[in-house]
Amino acid sequence: MVSAWENLVREAMAALAGIAEFEVEAAPGLQGEIGDMEITHPQRLLKSSAIPGRRMRVWFYFPRTVHTLDGEGIVIDIDGPFVPQRKGKPWTYGSLLDTVSIPGEARDYLSAIPLRVSGLTPAQVFSVADLERQKAIDPKAMNPNLHPALQDLGWLLAYELTQACHAFDNPDLHYPGVETEEPVTDEHVQLVIMATQRELDRELRYGRGAHTDTRRPAAPLDKLPWRIQRAFVERRRYLYSLYGIGQEEWQRGTWSLWKVREDPDWLPPWIAA
Repeated sequence: MVSAWENLVREAMAALAGIAEFEVEAAPGLQGEIGDMEITHPQRLLKSSAIPGRRMRVWFYFPRTVHTLDGEGIVIDIDGPFVPQRKGKPWTYGSLLDTVSIPGEARDYLSAIPLRVSGLTPAQVFSVADLERQKAIDPKAMNPNLHPALQDLGWLLAYELTQACHAFDNPDLHYPGVETEEPVTDEHVQLVIMATQRELDRELRYGRGAHTDTRRPAAPLDKLPWRIQRAFVERRRYLYSLYGIGQEEWQRGTWSLWKVREDPDWLPPWIAA
C-alpha cells in the first residue's frame, strides 16, 4: 500500500513537471538517448523515476546534450567535461557511463563531486555546541543542500524521518537501528536531531484548506523516544554509506559516483510500492 507521504512525493513531482499524473513509463533506461541541456531538474527527476539501480539513478542527472561551435556533444554536469557526440550512433546513458568509467577527465570529475551546493560548511557545525552557537548568530541559517544528483538520498532521509515520527502515535513502534563497528555517539545523535529540527522549523507547512498565513508547528523531534532518535540517526548514517558518503567525504566536501553502491535492481520505496 502506498503511504500518504509517498502520494505527496508523486503529486509534487507531477506538479513540478507540469503534468497531470506520475508518468513512470517516461524512464529512458540504459539505452535511452541523453536529453538536452535545457531539460529542467524536475523533468530529469520525472524521467529517472522508474530507472532501476542506485548508481544509475544518480548517474542520470549528470549527462546532457549540448550544441557548440565545435559540434554536438555531451557535457557531464552543467560545467563539467565535454564528450564529443559519436557519428551515426548517439550516446545512450549506458554506453556513456561505460566510456566515462575509463580513467580520464570525466572519471576524475565524477570522482570528486561537490557534496554541498549551499549552506554551512562542516567546519562551522561539527558539534552540538557549534550548532547552538550558529543558531544564536543566525537563527535562519540552513543546513547544507546536497548535490542535486543525490535527490534520492534526500528523499530517503525524509522517508525515514516520516517513519520515525510514527512513534509519536505509537511509542512501541518497531523501528530498529543499524548496528555498525563504530557506534553512533550520544552527542552525534543530539547533533543530527538538532540539525534536522532546524530544517523542519525552517520549512513549516501551511495548515489544511485554503491559503492561510498560519503554519503548522514542526514535530518536536527531541520528544521522540530516545531509541527512536538513535535508530533514525543510525539509519541516516547507513543511507549515506550506500551513496559512498562517510565522515571523510563529509569533512572533505566531495563524493564519488564510483562509490555509490550499484544495486542494479534497486528502486526507492515510493516507486517500488
